[in-house]
Amino acid sequence: MHSRDVILLTGMSGAGKTTALLAFEELRYRCIDNPPADLYTELFELVHHEVNAIKTVISVNLLNAKRAIEKARHIEGLRIHVICLVASLPDILSRYKLTRHLHPLQAEGYTLAKAIDTDLSLVEAIRPDVNDLVDTTGMKVTFFKEKLFSLFRHTPEKVMTVSLVSFGFKHGLPMDADMVMDVRVLDNPFHHEALRSLSGLDTKIIDFVERQAMFQTLIHQVQSNLHGYLDVVIQQGRHYYEFSVGCTGGRHRSVVFVETLAKALRNDPRLDVLVYHRDIDKFMNQE
Repeated sequence: MHSRDVILLTGMSGAGKTTALLAFEELRYRCIDNPPADLYTELFELVHHEVNAIKTVISVNLLNAKRAIEKARHIEGLRIHVICLVASLPDILSRYKLTRHLHPLQAEGYTLAKAIDTDLSLVEAIRPDVNDLVDTTGMKVTFFKEKLFSLFRHTPEKVMTVSLVSFGFKHGLPMDADMVMDVRVLDNPFHHEALRSLSGLDTKIIDFVERQAMFQTLIHQVQSNLHGYLDVVIQQGRHYYEFSVGCTGGRHRSVVFVETLAKALRNDPRLDVLVYHRDIDKFMNQE
């Protein structure tokens, strides 16, 4: 980041802002959590005019995000990078039930579902201003932090981080994907009882998927096209790209495809490749 850039962190309540702040602390950022909205102008001016440049993250809730963005943009020479964290409704509900915490809007009489719906509408309101939308649905803390590290800890030997995500269409599309591919055209191991309980990380599933002629055709096409596409994206100065691959449940075909693609992309010394299987543990009776 430029010495006069500020990261503005916001997002849905329960989507991981606290975890994100911990990750930025590990990256040696100064983290300011939820400052009073009335002090935004003074705070942004202070950060901008500091003699010793310090990498800074300011976390604000969604209700104040639009105001914070507007105040920051009134400071001449200050550049902001807006990160917005989101997650699916089932995930947010599950997290609140697990922790037994109240959503901030519940104190104002909202039901939890209504509070989450309000958060989603606030996300849509600021979406044109967001630089990085990060979907934490199903994401383990370790991978979430690794993803943030890849976004904001650039190393000279790596030009771009490519995140490869497998998912199940039945569990919803990743909200932060740059490109999505559908591999449901491949024969589904779920329909074979001996394979059903296994995952795309198991040898029997890998063999079942890889021996299909269509798999070989698709993987070669994607490898060729994606390399050419990433060349253009790198020339445009981007440091992060997310390619998501979906099958029905996100447990078999998409996992094999992502793992195979990752092996190929790791041969490119410019790329730091992350792999995340979002729905691999969401085994259900019907697929």
